Amino acid sequence: MHRRTCIHLTVLAAAMALVAGTIQPARAQDEKTPAFAQVLPADGKVLVTWAAVKDATGYTVSRRNVGEDISKAVVVNAQPIKETSLTVDGLTNGTPILFSIQAIFADGSKGDPKEAVGTPQAPILGKFVFYTIETTNPGSVTVDSKNVLTIHTAGADIWDTADGQTFLATPVSGDFTLTAKVLGAPTGGEPTYGKVGLQAKFSITPGDPYALVFASTHRDPEFMFEGRIDAGGGGTNFSGPSSGGDVPDPDSAKFPVWLQLKRVGKVLSASYSNDGKTFSKVFDDQTFDAAPQTMYVGIAATSHDDATYLDGQIDATSITITTP
Repeated sequence: MHRRTCIHLTVLAAAMALVAGTIQPARAQDEKTPAFAQVLPADGKVLVTWAAVKDATGYTVSRRNVGEDISKAVVVNAQPIKETSLTVDGLTNGTPILFSIQAIFADGSKGDPKEAVGTPQAPILGKFVFYTIETTNPGSVTVDSKNVLTIHTAGADIWDTADGQTFLATPVSGDFTLTAKVLGAPTGGEPTYGKVGLQAKFSITPGDPYALVFASTHRDPEFMFEGRIDAGGGGTNFSGPSSGGDVPDPDSAKFPVWLQLKRVGKVLSASYSNDGKTFSKVFDDQTFDAAPQTMYVGIAATSHDDATYLDGQIDATSITITTP
């Protein structure tokens, strides 16, 4: 019924334009839907942002708890807004919320809703926030009494044009060195290509450039360094050709493993260590000419299958970010 109504209104608008002496081509329904939406969590609130839609006169935002029927959705803004972001406060930390953004047009038609999920939260380990990116299956991050940090995540992948993940991150300005101890290969998810590791990302926006050094489930173990150079572009393997994409001697690189991601200017490099003291750089450095001054830096994981969850475990006491 909704789609028939939209088509009818589009035809009517075209007919009126013809009478006026100009013809306005009908727009496809997918062109009326934001290209992306994202939820940026904070303590007791979130910032919902989305891509602008051409010719939209306003946007409505609705919310419901994950798992609730769409009939339970509540409109957040009583009147459509022209902005492409909205802060929603008064929320309960730890409760994932599904937001739907819908564009509205002058002829009365509406685009299909674009959905994104986020979880309001107090900072983790003092400064990190976890983001659920490009999936409506909410991720989570917990730290137990033994200081084991577990990232529980869905997500289609972090590779090529896919950006489905849970990302525990903090903004860092300028050069940095990020180090963390991965306790084991990730478990669950798609059985060969699940990932957990260290990531630097231009922003939280899906499709933005990133660099990721990670442990995977499809070898025992496999460490790789890869990323996306251009926004919206494909993936690139940064692993060194001399190593065939893996550490040189897999027998010497058993879990737990310390991974390290370093930025110097526009260059990102990755290393690994068996003892957390001596690091081996077996991957090629990568230059990001468009790297912004501030990047989001932290622990990322993906299940490589948006219908299932993966768990990646990190020693919470090992996560350090040093700057010059």
